[in-house]
Amino acid sequence: MFELASVFVLLALSVFCCVIVFQDRRALFLSKFQRLLFISMACFAFLVAMEEVSWGQQIFGFQSGEFFDDHNLQKETNLHNLIPAMWLSTAINVVVYGCFIIIPLLYYCDFKVLALHKLLAWLPPIYWPSHYVVLMMAYSSSLHHYFSAITWSDTAALILSLIALLVYWLRVKLMSDILFTANLFIVIVCSSVYAACYDIFSQYNLQYEIREFVVVCGVFYWMVDWSLRLKEQMPPWLHDKS
Repeated sequence: MFELASVFVLLALSVFCCVIVFQDRRALFLSKFQRLLFISMACFAFLVAMEEVSWGQQIFGFQSGEFFDDHNLQKETNLHNLIPAMWLSTAINVVVYGCFIIIPLLYYCDFKVLALHKLLAWLPPIYWPSHYVVLMMAYSSSLHHYFSAITWSDTAALILSLIALLVYWLRVKLMSDILFTANLFIVIVCSSVYAACYDIFSQYNLQYEIREFVVVCGVFYWMVDWSLRLKEQMPPWLHDKS
């Protein structure tokens, strides 16, 4: 169910990116790089969606070819199962934790003594994810089978992410931001409940399907947020919060 939900969101993201590129033909609100970025994201989202359903095999039930029978980990007609699952999940975790949680929070906390802050200042403000995107990604990382040798790194990364969120909340003085504070509290409570009831994620693939769905929704929200800000000539979220 969650896998199909991810497919629908990915296809919607692909269509959205195509619509933005089409609208840019008249409005001209994208740079050449941004236009290329949207075209690439449209193709990438479609590719991932097709990979999720094994290019229609899971829907129509056709047989895998000899190559995929011999080399695919699940004997399905897709490319991502040709490599070890641990490699793929590690790559996804690096992107989610690094690009959408830890690095943005370090930058938003404005620790100017860190060399990282100067290094990240070159990235245009429009591309930085809002702290609501960060919350969505942190929530996605809470959805895993705790107290397992396989997921210990996920648990460690989640704890680090929650600490970083609390530091950001205190340093930027967001106590008066009721919406963000409430959502941060919900993420912390959910993480605690999921840890206490970790057996609900005992089915190996289920935890990853749910997490992938939340991550895909977070990426979609991020793309919609900054692209519509460009289109409507609104300031970047990074300027709005300051």
